[in-house]
Amino acid sequence: MANSEHLVILKQGVVYWNNWRKNNPHVIPDLSNASMIGAELKGINFEKANLSYVDISGIAHLEIANFQKADLRFANLSEAYLGGGDFTQANLEHANLVEAELICARIRDASFMYANLASANFNSTIMYDTIFCDANLIDATFSDARLINVNFIGAKITEINLRKARFASKVMMPDHTVFNLRRGS
Repeated sequence: MANSEHLVILKQGVVYWNNWRKNNPHVIPDLSNASMIGAELKGINFEKANLSYVDISGIAHLEIANFQKADLRFANLSEAYLGGGDFTQANLEHANLVEAELICARIRDASFMYANLASANFNSTIMYDTIFCDANLIDATFSDARLINVNFIGAKITEINLRKARFASKVMMPDHTVFNLRRGS
């Protein structure tokens, strides 16, 4: 359950929230189970925040948000605009990101295990050491994305778009095929 004090601070706006975070670096925000449908949170600092089961769906704007080390398990981010966001070490297991826009996002050491990413847009995203095991990536787009040590084992990748994607090191596909490619086709 979300911390009511943290919700009150968030309702003051992104600038207020980010200043509070800067002045209280030891506090781990708990916004779990909160509803932020259609929220305008561009540039918000959710680093290390507990956002499990949060609902930030419905054309929510979270461009260039900081989700480093955030707990987004079971979060609903469907149709959210997350472009330019930083998902370093974020946990998005079982999250709903159907039709989410993650254009130009930075994703490193993140887990999308069992997540629903159908029709998600990862165009021009940079991914390092990211896990998509058993995720639904049907109709997802990775055009011009850079994929380094990405694990798709068990993922549903029907109609996935990897056009102009660049691969470095290894990419593990659902059938356990390992690609050691330098450039996609």
